[in-house]
Amino acid sequence: MTLAAIAGVGMTKFGKQGERTIEDIGREALIRAMKDAGVGREDIEEVFCGSSYGGPLIGQRILRDLGMTGIPITNVENACSSGAAALREAAWAIKAGRAEAIAVIGVEKLTRFGGGTLPLEETDIEVNLGNVMPAVYAMRARRYMHQPRAISP
Repeated sequence: MTLAAIAGVGMTKFGKQGERTIEDIGREALIRAMKDAGVGREDIEEVFCGSSYGGPLIGQRILRDLGMTGIPITNVENACSSGAAALREAAWAIKAGRAEAIAVIGVEKLTRFGGGTLPLEETDIEVNLGNVMPAVYAMRARRYMHQPRAISP
């Protein structure tokens, strides 16, 4: 069985970075992760980029200015789990033998919405009923606290 492992990580500072583009933020994190892993651009065989509000082709836009073209780039949108879903897909790609070195990027720049709740799709019936993600998380937490759990000895 082929195992997947995280060889390096990179982050940018959390906070409002109004002067920076989302591509700049993503590139900074990716470069830090590659340095941490000791790999160069030529070593990366595939990329998964998780983002809900990064816009179309966010992975391609991040990689373009690094000259990392000609490799498969998959953009993953899965709400608050976009980065985690991108990581899962990368692990499956490793296990399938498609690549040995994959970069995973999770990037958002929510400050471009100006604060407050994020704009949601009005045609979504759950949104119209008030079932936005914070409400879903609150309901899950309440259910978890309500469920009886076995206590391990």
